[in-house]
Amino acid sequence: MNEGSLEVVEVAGLAIWRVGFAPDAFAWPAWEYSPFAGRFDDPEEEYRVVYVGTSAVACLVEVLSRFRVDPELAAQIDAINPSEIDVHFPTVAVGVVPREFFSARRLGSGELWGTYVDLLHARTIANLWRQFVGAAKDLGLADFDGAALRARDARELTRAVSRHLFLQNDQPVDGIRFESRHGAGLDLYAVFENAGGIGSPALRHPVTLALDAASSDVREVLDLLGLELG
Repeated sequence: MNEGSLEVVEVAGLAIWRVGFAPDAFAWPAWEYSPFAGRFDDPEEEYRVVYVGTSAVACLVEVLSRFRVDPELAAQIDAINPSEIDVHFPTVAVGVVPREFFSARRLGSGELWGTYVDLLHARTIANLWRQFVGAAKDLGLADFDGAALRARDARELTRAVSRHLFLQNDQPVDGIRFESRHGAGLDLYAVFENAGGIGSPALRHPVTLALDAASSDVREVLDLLGLELG
């Protein structure tokens, strides 16, 4: 790559996974549910994004992390005396994933092809820094860097980056390769919908399977995140 250009990765037949809603794990988000809340969704709502991972575990960590116990919140809940109405209408306990979560979803597997921006590579950050450092600081972030791109509350920034990469003509790409903010080794891809079209040829041979709450992958992630199955 030339100095100052984006760092990209080429993939051809990369095995990928996705956790999506029944009946089709790889279904593109329906437009009636926009605006979408994903990390790299288009802020102008002109294209859609499908998120996939290089392992089922990576996908499950992303979707199950919301159920983790916040220690401060858990302490506050424990301090509350249950009332009669609480007994008759109990809420789901913190740190517990209801089985309905799995029955409503499916596990997809397939292949990924195309060209993807390696978002957290030093060359990519250097390329984007001048354009996005001001936006990062406007959001209260110290800089436009790897920490900013991983930050949970920086979606206004990451969505703007997504749109910039989608629209560029000098180095067209099929999406973004990024690392889960939950740790190294959890590799993810945001796949762009075709400009002016539906879907993307980058996603091939999709297969939709049941998402078994008793599977080894689910058990691994529940243990990793300190969660229980309801």
